[in-house]
Amino acid sequence: MSKFTFDPQRSLARDLASLTPAEAISLGIALCYRVEEESGSAYHGGIWPGNICFNGDVALIGPHESKGLKEMGPDALEYIAPEQFWKGELTPAGDVYSIGLVLYTALNGGLLPFFSEEGANTPEERASALQRRMRGAEMGYPRSACRELGEVILCATRFDASQRFSTPADFRAALEALPEDASIPAIAPVLRLKPKEIEAAHNYKVDKNFEKTTPQRQAKPPKRRTTVDENMDAKSFRKPPIKRKWALPFVAAIIIVIALILLLKGCDNSEPDDFEFVPEPPVTESEPPVAPEVTPDVEITPDPDEEEPTEEPAEPRFTIFVDDVTWEQAKANCEAMGGHLAVVDNQERLDAIIAMAEEKGASFVWLGSYRGADGLWYNVTGEPMSFSIWDAGEPSAIDADGTREDYLLLWYRAALGAWTYNDMRNDPISVIPATYSGKVAYICQFD
Repeated sequence: MSKFTFDPQRSLARDLASLTPAEAISLGIALCYRVEEESGSAYHGGIWPGNICFNGDVALIGPHESKGLKEMGPDALEYIAPEQFWKGELTPAGDVYSIGLVLYTALNGGLLPFFSEEGANTPEERASALQRRMRGAEMGYPRSACRELGEVILCATRFDASQRFSTPADFRAALEALPEDASIPAIAPVLRLKPKEIEAAHNYKVDKNFEKTTPQRQAKPPKRRTTVDENMDAKSFRKPPIKRKWALPFVAAIIIVIALILLLKGCDNSEPDDFEFVPEPPVTESEPPVAPEVTPDVEITPDPDEEEPTEEPAEPRFTIFVDDVTWEQAKANCEAMGGHLAVVDNQERLDAIIAMAEEKGASFVWLGSYRGADGLWYNVTGEPMSFSIWDAGEPSAIDADGTREDYLLLWYRAALGAWTYNDMRNDPISVIPATYSGKVAYICQFD
């Protein structure tokens, strides 16, 4: 084509599923540019695959005159934002939703959220999928998107317009800021499991009282360490003495006998009168000499030039472990080592924990707080949680499949470039392994 123009016969309606993640990112950036150029800060509309042509880094959008819902075809209707569907609101955030949904479909094998993968979707199934989205059902990651790209797309397609990128320019900036490896397809599909699989994966009991269930480990006897001088005479090497109750009286009796013998010899007349015999203390091989206990008669005072040491409370130590474990497993592991899951009570400690996670390459960190039976949040040390940086819309309490989310997870939001709190189910790895596996860590605190 010498000149790139919009052609309905060349639209993305049929070729959308063939786009690679790199091409999908380029498409999103190009669509945002096109909407910015044509509409500025106003609503654009008309953004759906059958009304888009894409060539290289250039995207064109076909007719986008405003139509009511009744006049829209089913293809166009499926790509409008929830606030337009329910209230007729036309805002730049609605364009963000439409562009995000186009990218979602491109990276989901050409299927919109909640569409069946087993074949062609009937009109009834398509209507059901649309109703679920328009009612705010949570969407999983598109199957070919890595976590970073998936996070950006999910942020663009939030049900609540206030939680999306506010303008296409903001959406474009987030796409352009993605790391280079975000264009690599996900190794495994990042889709939610079927209901039966989810039920099987979460068939466990949760102990809300958090009683210790880890069996006590038997203490190993300490190893005897003996330092041997390689140059010493082998005959002079002797084992450490074995202390027995009768040893001291026996040694004392020997010393007394020797002292009496020496005393009698000292009284012999053959020796000069001015000779004074001073016996040397005997050396015994059975027991090393014991220094006598000395009790000072006066109180010893420190040197005035030296400062008297003051006792200060020791700072807690933190150790990070990168491991695919549940919250309850992480809690039990820390307690088995004599500590507990880390408790964050100020920004300084949070910054230190984030630095540890980033150094280890972790994106998800279990922390020592949980939702109690009364619905309030508590630390594993017993006191109410006093510090939080909840993500927008969190804590949500219940996951999309109805599983309770009662455990505190610190996670990195690539779309926002920030770490935030999220209440999470006990074992998210079993639901979305491609997203969480290898990126989960927990931090133990030793007070």
